[in-house]
This record gives sequence, structure tokens and C-alpha cells, in this order.
Amino acid sequence: MADARLDDDGAHPAPGLPDPLPAPRAPRRRGSGVAHVVQVLGLLGGVLLIGVLFWQYLDVYLAFFGERNVATPRDGTRYLVTATACVALLVAGTAAAAVRGRGGVAAVGGLLLIAGLLAAVLFAVPSDRFTVAPPDNRPGPDYVPCYSGSGDCPGG
Repeated sequence: MADARLDDDGAHPAPGLPDPLPAPRAPRRRGSGVAHVVQVLGLLGGVLLIGVLFWQYLDVYLAFFGERNVATPRDGTRYLVTATACVALLVAGTAAAAVRGRGGVAAVGGLLLIAGLLAAVLFAVPSDRFTVAPPDNRPGPDYVPCYSGSGDCPGG
């Protein structure tokens, strides 16, 4: 009796018989196959397009020993299509990972989304796409300067 355990109910399998079946596990939650495909293709496609954004930027602006190239409207359109597809794929892949309950993959997707947005801003074509031009402060053709003490100023 000294070696009896308190949690032992005394039931032991008969010699020569296999052990009883293990306790059933909770059913594994399987995600949708479509969500898995969207997750994988979205994240991989988005990462690929980050590289394509960089390549397009170099294609337009890389020049050795010469003048800097000027982006054409065609280059700007190509950038818009690539940047939009990159961000859309990364959003779709991250959302699919979140829907599937893959928290780690969704977190990595969020970081990739931030990287894709940064790449879209840093490698913009034309490079001044996101700069705001200062307002035109030149006086109009009807402007008449007003000098102090002349008495010709409107309003006194």
C-alpha cells in the first residue's frame, strides 16, 4: 500500500492487451482553403511587387554619368498600377491570415503592409508625386501697390 498513488483508480489493462484508446482531442479547426490560397498568394505577391516598385524606380531614375531622366506619363501610370496592386495584395493576404486565425502570419502581414506602403512612397514615379507645390503668390495683373501716406489706398 505504500506505493499506491492517490489518483490511481486501480484499473490496469490486462496483460497482453493494448492500452486503452487515448483521450479524444478537440477537433482541429480547419480554415477555408480559399482563405489559405488568398493568404499565401497575397503576401507573396505583395512582397514580389515591393521589389518591382524598386526596380521600376531604378528603371526610370538610374543614370550613370549623364542627366537625370524625366518620368513619362506612362511611367507614372505603371507606378500607380504596381503600387495599388502591391498594397491590395498585402491587405488581402493579411486579412485572410487574420480570418484564418493565424495571428503570427497576420502580424508579419501587417509589417509587410507597412513596408509596402513605405516602398510605394519612397519609390514613387514621378519622384515628386507626393510633394505639394507652394501656392503662387504673384500679384495679379490688376494689382496696384498701395504706399503709406499716398492717400490712394482703398479703405483709408
